[in-house]
Amino acid sequence: MNILIDKIRIKNFRALQEVEVDLKPITLLVGANNAGKTTLLRALHTVLGVSKNQLNKDDLFIDKSGHQPSKSIIIDIRIVSIDENGERINTFEQPWRSRLGGQEIFQIDQQSKEFVAFRVEYSFGREDTPLPATYTLITDWGKEKLGDEFKRISNIRDLLQMYLIDAQRDLQEDTKSRNSFFGKLVSQLEQSYEEKDLRTLQALIEELNNTAVSNSEVLSHLKEKLSELNRTTQTRGEGVSINPFPKHIRDLHKGMKVNFQDNGSDSFGMEYHGMGTRSWASILTLGAYLDWEIQRRSELEKTGKEFEPISPLIGLEEPEAHLHPNAQRTLYSQLKKFAGQKIISTHSPYIAGQADLTELRHFYKAEDSVVVSQIDLTQLDRKEIEIIKSNIESSKAEVLFSKGVVMCEGETEETALPIFAKAYFGKSNFELGIEFIKTGKFYPLLTLLRFLKIQYFIFSDYDKPDVKSTLQNILQKNSISDENIIKLNDETTQKNIEEYLYDEGYHQELRNSYKIVKEPIYANEQHKLAKQTDLEKEHQRIDNLGKEDFLKELESWKAKVASIYPYLIVERKEENERIPPKIRELFEKISEKLGIKPS
Repeated sequence: MNILIDKIRIKNFRALQEVEVDLKPITLLVGANNAGKTTLLRALHTVLGVSKNQLNKDDLFIDKSGHQPSKSIIIDIRIVSIDENGERINTFEQPWRSRLGGQEIFQIDQQSKEFVAFRVEYSFGREDTPLPATYTLITDWGKEKLGDEFKRISNIRDLLQMYLIDAQRDLQEDTKSRNSFFGKLVSQLEQSYEEKDLRTLQALIEELNNTAVSNSEVLSHLKEKLSELNRTTQTRGEGVSINPFPKHIRDLHKGMKVNFQDNGSDSFGMEYHGMGTRSWASILTLGAYLDWEIQRRSELEKTGKEFEPISPLIGLEEPEAHLHPNAQRTLYSQLKKFAGQKIISTHSPYIAGQADLTELRHFYKAEDSVVVSQIDLTQLDRKEIEIIKSNIESSKAEVLFSKGVVMCEGETEETALPIFAKAYFGKSNFELGIEFIKTGKFYPLLTLLRFLKIQYFIFSDYDKPDVKSTLQNILQKNSISDENIIKLNDETTQKNIEEYLYDEGYHQELRNSYKIVKEPIYANEQHKLAKQTDLEKEHQRIDNLGKEDFLKELESWKAKVASIYPYLIVERKEENERIPPKIRELFEKISEKLGIKPS
């Protein structure tokens, strides 16, 4: 691969009103559902797909008021030349240069590097009838300056063939289709053998068929009866023959099966395996097909024969489909080995956690338009990059698929806040698309969330002096206000969340939660009755503890009680007391920023 699509700009296509996305040799599209990830893949496939999509008026962007601002869909594509490490170089090399077209299509950007860019416009006329697509050369990408008609689109499609693999894939079905990548490969069996080997195999197949029939009373009987057809039709050829096995090498692929053995069991056909195995096997056949095509061209190049280079473009939807987490973790390294440029849409935090930060593109729906963002590593030092990468890898990649992220300093808040959120919004945080993450006092995810334009909130105890100073330094360094920050304390107080709740009048819920976690595990009902007196004394002791003694004793148990007292608090009779004030303030911010209405 010596050429690369490094930029695509899309206007008025489905959910994408206007976005521009930078692409790498491998790019991961992440974000919530219906944010436009698949639309980007479809846009590329519409222009470069082996089997192109037919657009209609329903593909036009519709704004929040239900109107279509434009009757045209625009897709701009820029192609650059790269070296073996995927880094852009100044000029296009042979044979790509001659295959792309004449000198007039090569443009120079501000960095004195060549590029080829063109615009495809799909318009709709009267009664929304599709008009023929137009192709125009782009001479200045940034300013969207257009040139003459682009007449080399067929060359581009030959060189940059796009293969779109959607989430509905199954090797079992692929084996039945000549047009699948499996079918395309195995249908080339005859060409893959030397002439002498082909004759040897053909003789073996003929002998195998004859032996199978002559040694079988059933098949011999059937052949004898079917031979009556020879006299009926007065055939002069071979007449009826029965072939339990394909008669010709070219037919070997018909009915070919793929078997798979796991954990010492018998080898079973793919139809007996789960969808995860069949789905991933289907993807692997694409890799095999592309490797084969590139290898074939490489051999032609070595012999000096004329050949057409290709730089395949793979669009892949949800490669993690049907696979368990451990398998998903290994996918990314396998996908990176596939030939060509890869653009992958995923909802898997396990896959996203394996990616390089520069490979991530985050899709976020803001009102009726989509925003696509990426992280700019040039603004970070090495330590910050390592911290962010470490946080994503340590199972926090879920934030990449969220509408909003609430960062808190401790395990207590991480446990309690989702319970309160469900009572306030009427849905779990997973349904809402909100992640509650314990980040400690340094908030290492803050930089990542800001770059990716994911809405973030901070719920801080703001209690100890070092916590206060650290938070202030972080806000100052990132030049952000405390608009989305909820602090339990001001500059004069130092309460943790348990003391805050105690002073807000929720001390009985805290005490009752403590009683629950302290209650022993009974061997049986008789044992429970025997311990009833001791238990009542312990409950009385807990109720009689003063504030300072109670909170001190609770310190060692606060992580456990955090999973209990929210349920007790939200059951209060008075509705305005079911969510503590500071937590309600947080939820009101979330409601305002994310447009999520409370229950």
